[in-house]
Amino acid sequence: MIPIDIAPDDPGKPDVVRLIQAHLAYAQAWSKPEDVHVLEAEELDSDGVEFFSARGQGRLLAIGALSPVGGGLVEIKSMHTAPEFRRRGLGRAMLDHLVGIAA
Repeated sequence: MIPIDIAPDDPGKPDVVRLIQAHLAYAQAWSKPEDVHVLEAEELDSDGVEFFSARGQGRLLAIGALSPVGGGLVEIKSMHTAPEFRRRGLGRAMLDHLVGIAA
């Protein structure tokens, strides 16, 4: 696996916005319109949402967020790995990180 650093990040950074837009396009291409629940960068930057990025090799590799749904529960949101870095364990690393934070 690529050495990575998963940490809180700013969803308004240009490279992050591009990956969020790619995530939305991917969701729209593969899901029914009523099943697309991707948060935009502004929504990911709102109170209560915890946004993270995975970076390595000087690049943004993946993103993920936790959004409160009430009752002390959170939902995983906007988890996406850049296409050129898929199948290298980054999705699993981000999921493990998000679950660890949520717990």
